[in-house]
Amino acid sequence: MVDLAEKKRERDYPTNRPLPWRRLPCAYRFFIVILALFYGIVLATRPLLEFKDRLNYLNYFSVSDNLIERRLAGGVMSFLSNEPVWLLLARSAGEYFGPEVALRMLVGIPAAIVAFVALRFGPKDVFWIVLFLLIPLVIKNHVIHLRQGLAVAVFLFAYFLIRRTKLRILIICLCPFIHSSFFFIVILLLVSRLLRSPRVNFAFSFVIVLAACIVLAVSLPTLLTLSEARQALSLGVQSGGLSGLGFLFWIGILFLIFISGADSIRSAAFPFTLLIFYSATYFIFSYSGRVLESGVLVVLISLLNLPTSQRRMSLLAVLVFFVVTWAPRLGSPGFGWGL
Repeated sequence: MVDLAEKKRERDYPTNRPLPWRRLPCAYRFFIVILALFYGIVLATRPLLEFKDRLNYLNYFSVSDNLIERRLAGGVMSFLSNEPVWLLLARSAGEYFGPEVALRMLVGIPAAIVAFVALRFGPKDVFWIVLFLLIPLVIKNHVIHLRQGLAVAVFLFAYFLIRRTKLRILIICLCPFIHSSFFFIVILLLVSRLLRSPRVNFAFSFVIVLAACIVLAVSLPTLLTLSEARQALSLGVQSGGLSGLGFLFWIGILFLIFISGADSIRSAAFPFTLLIFYSATYFIFSYSGRVLESGVLVVLISLLNLPTSQRRMSLLAVLVFFVVTWAPRLGSPGFGWGL
């Protein structure tokens, strides 16, 4: 009975795990804490109004009471589908710390948590982990998409660091109420379990996962509209900030994971499912880019565990992607996110 319970827990827990804290060298533990704090502090101490959407966030901290009342007046479904946990946190933070301090906390604390979780994957890959943290697609969640950055921090902490299954599930299920893209992430997590099951034929699992991703993309926009979710108003025009170049890059990463073999795919079942969803729905679901952004660090970290050839090719592709995406930003106000 104990063996069965342990196997189930191992199946539910992500295969690509960070090293236990006690197994990390003492010097590296100190390095993790210092670098994570540095990452968060640098981002939090930038001029508040240098970047897009910062005024909107200041307003959130000032008028969240009115937003909560308006959502409640629209009914329970309207309230639950419009990120109530975020609104309650914004209300509390704005009340106790004031809008400006609360905004800096919203930038710095999630950024530090994300860096801390990522750096836990060990000293031998620290160069690549730092590179991942500096990719525009990752760092922008702590520059302009701050609500999404908060949800990403909560998700990564629960997904990678919490071993108790029920507690991990509970915290992950709170994320969609911070940022709506995590409704998709939670569903994709469930779908990815098919790929991790050794009892199900792999080819059959792949087809089912692909079909489920397409059905999800086609059906959920309608459900969002019916539920009066805020994001439904912009689904038709939002691209998620990912270009055609980004699409080709992620298709390449998906292909490299695919040719790594069934064992590698099973160990990276969630990242693989997320990339299938993004690739299959890129042209039919404008919110797919934002969904990928919410799980992009999980995808990048999974590349560290690919077989040697695929790992080298994928990390080289990431390095090129890093340079190409940063190059046009260096001369722009706020690195391309400025006003």
